[in-house]
Amino acid sequence: MNMKYREFYNKIKYYVSFISSYIKIIRSLPHSGKYAALSILLIIIFTIITFPYDYLIRKKLFDYEGKAFRTISMKSLEFSLLSESSAENVEVVLKNGHELFFKNILLNISLNPYRLFITKRLLADFQFDNFRISSPDAEIMMNLNGNIDIIPDELKKIPGSGEIKLILEECKIRLKEISIPGPMGPFPVKLDTVNIENGVAEIDIVNSTARIRNFKLSGTDINCSITGTIEIAERTDNSKLDLNISIDPESAALEQYKDMINIMANNGTLVLSVRGTMNRPDVKIAGAGKSE
Repeated sequence: MNMKYREFYNKIKYYVSFISSYIKIIRSLPHSGKYAALSILLIIIFTIITFPYDYLIRKKLFDYEGKAFRTISMKSLEFSLLSESSAENVEVVLKNGHELFFKNILLNISLNPYRLFITKRLLADFQFDNFRISSPDAEIMMNLNGNIDIIPDELKKIPGSGEIKLILEECKIRLKEISIPGPMGPFPVKLDTVNIENGVAEIDIVNSTARIRNFKLSGTDINCSITGTIEIAERTDNSKLDLNISIDPESAALEQYKDMINIMANNGTLVLSVRGTMNRPDVKIAGAGKSE
């Protein structure tokens, strides 16, 4: 036993001596320290760039199934630290049964380490092609792009402060018949597909409350603007609404209701108030605004 132990010890001693001599030879070469530091740096960079982020992101998303949403599926996901990240055919079913579908997602995240890990600030540009929202009462399809600059609330895991800018294009809205309470009783409105060519939204978030600074939708079918606030809740459905929607009564989509709208809006801009929660919005005719 002692002989085997001594042989093993001698082999270890030999290899340690050999490696030590080899290191001394390398260190004696000109600029060896710089080359060694450069090699270590390149190994670190290579490891960071080639790390399987796609797998980790997929795993994290699927971990949220049954918690933040019911189900999620996607055809492909490619994450890049040096350029745009992308995903294709992403479908999410929320807890309330609403469905979100993204044909293509392009995401460019600013990966400043100080910003991400010290200030916890998320800064990103994004583009959603053929983005669709489906619910029992409505279906919305659009191309959407914009950017976010958000600092999350670490306890509630929701946006705490920041800014959001959105640009909508080729938006189509399909609604089932809705009933709006008015001074003369419920006012039923049934609209065909409403086309909105352009939309711009600028939103500030303060203490987890989204304040709409500017939100305008324009197109051949309808023109409207939205103001107010949304108190963001941990469960999206419970987010509280305090919004006013000002609609141009001359909008083509409302042509068949023009006379009734002019009476209720006193020949001015039709203003709808939306209160309640995201899950149970309370829509009423607030009155008339100034004619544009």
